[in-house]
Amino acid sequence: MTFSALVNDYYTIILLALAGVGFVALALYYGLVCLRCGVFKRWHPRLRPQPVAEAGGSGHVSVVLTSHNEAAYLKDNLVYLLEQDYPDLEVVVVDYTSEDDTKFVLRVCGENYNNLKPVEFREDINSFRGKKYPLSIGIQSAKDGIILLTDPDCRPASFNWVREMAASYHPSTQMVLGYTGIKAGTGLLNILAQYDNVTHTAHYISAALAGRPYTGNGRNLSYRRGFFFDKGAFIKHYSVPDGADDLFVNANATRSNTVVNVERDAWTEVEPYASMRQWQNSRRHRFATKKYYPLGQLLGRMVPPAALCLFVAALVAAVVHMPALWPVAVGAVVVKCAWQIVCYAKLCKRFEVKKVYPFAPLLELYFLVADTIMFISTLKRGKHHR
Repeated sequence: MTFSALVNDYYTIILLALAGVGFVALALYYGLVCLRCGVFKRWHPRLRPQPVAEAGGSGHVSVVLTSHNEAAYLKDNLVYLLEQDYPDLEVVVVDYTSEDDTKFVLRVCGENYNNLKPVEFREDINSFRGKKYPLSIGIQSAKDGIILLTDPDCRPASFNWVREMAASYHPSTQMVLGYTGIKAGTGLLNILAQYDNVTHTAHYISAALAGRPYTGNGRNLSYRRGFFFDKGAFIKHYSVPDGADDLFVNANATRSNTVVNVERDAWTEVEPYASMRQWQNSRRHRFATKKYYPLGQLLGRMVPPAALCLFVAALVAAVVHMPALWPVAVGAVVVKCAWQIVCYAKLCKRFEVKKVYPFAPLLELYFLVADTIMFISTLKRGKHHR
């Protein structure tokens, strides 16, 4: 290949230019999303936790969770909520028409902990399905103050979880986004789930750091009770079964009222997924609400996969058209993958995720296909499914 031959081949030049656009877009994405989330410091003025007494309000915290036939999880994890090192705490558990041992577990725990507040439903009166109705009843039953949401299958990473999240509140803060990790396991499924979780976390945490919060994780999410009802609770999207965490944050989180806290003591954790089906169901619930995002946010979420497609397709087309370009193509791929691995290494170190970042380029290709299929499949789902 000669330089003059390349200069006169406008088709190849266009392909290389397109590949360059994709390369730059991917490099910026890895740096601004993954690397920023991996290296930012808590001392950022909008992120610095403060003494609870200065956090506004009474300092009362209500941990609220809903349970439907999840007695096994409650047996393992409820005591970690009730034993939190926080002076003014209640744990509200909404038992929604459970047919297992949930009622027995709550009764036994209630005999030993006076800060447990069970709310029991024996009849299914939730016309729209999903957990928004029972969750809103749980929040309504809680005392005024700070609401901290989690799920029965979650366990706080420390007994200072409530204290750490409550300390994130400033006078202007209405919402705090937290992090939920997946415990390390073995096998390909755990690697896939860990990569998916840490990438999703990087997206919403980095967006919040940039002043554009758009979602959170309902397994570790907090907001003021008064703010929740002032904003109409879940009324605007009751008919959407999913998104009790997602859509409320998307509609109401702003640069000025939302902070994040991903310090180690503020984490919650879940056990590794037992099956591919269980993991896919969890992902399906998350994807089901994306179609309700504003158009600008949808387009923004599409930039990384579009840039990857552009980069790969343009390079392949350029090499097919002019085989002598293969060293250039290989060099571009190596540089792209090296930068991606560096950024993911920092991200995974921040969230103590192992065995994932070396495979980031391959996992990215897998999720390019898997996420596209998942998003298309959720577009076909009806609103009133269980």
